[in-house]
Amino acid sequence: NSKTVGNAKTVTATVSIDNANYSLSNSTAITTASITPKEITGAFAAANKVYDGANAAAVTERNLQGVIDQDAVVLIGGTATFSDKNVGIGKSVTLSGATLSGLDKDNYLLSSVSDASANISPKAVSVSPVASSKVYGAVDPAFSGTTAGFLEADGIAVSYVRSPGEQVASYTINGVLSPEDALGNYEITYNTALFEITTARLVVIADN
Repeated sequence: NSKTVGNAKTVTATVSIDNANYSLSNSTAITTASITPKEITGAFAAANKVYDGANAAAVTERNLQGVIDQDAVVLIGGTATFSDKNVGIGKSVTLSGATLSGLDKDNYLLSSVSDASANISPKAVSVSPVASSKVYGAVDPAFSGTTAGFLEADGIAVSYVRSPGEQVASYTINGVLSPEDALGNYEITYNTALFEITTARLVVIADN
């Protein structure tokens, strides 16, 4: 009685016989049968992103395989996630909780949604020491600097060190970052600054 899914649906058949010895008292026959949902599969594409400390992914397109051409049914919703939060190429992305929508959605059963792949690229960051100096023979001052772009949740720490030497000259101050295992998610610009050791002033006193 209709194309849609349902149990014990009325099925009507037009009947006839080709035998002159008989005649039919009815020209139709009626029974019941069920139409079950057609299983279909979904697919989607995910966007590349820059490392942001989370595994959330963005869906850029969705499609369904197995839908009959004239039917109105689409894939909607769901949460897309990368396999983990870290930088990588061709990382697996899953879509969970997606559902069917459209006038004909009840005629279909979404059996699965295939995984997508996308990239997480490193986040651009920098570390920049502040220039400093001392007089020859004095103790080094505490070095300082700034960082830019690191995510607070990664707990990146920085210490500032200079190249060795105690002669009057210019030395380089560098930033040293830790922990090492968190740094792979960043594209780091290591800036430097100068540390100057200047000449000490001597006072000469003549004896009488």
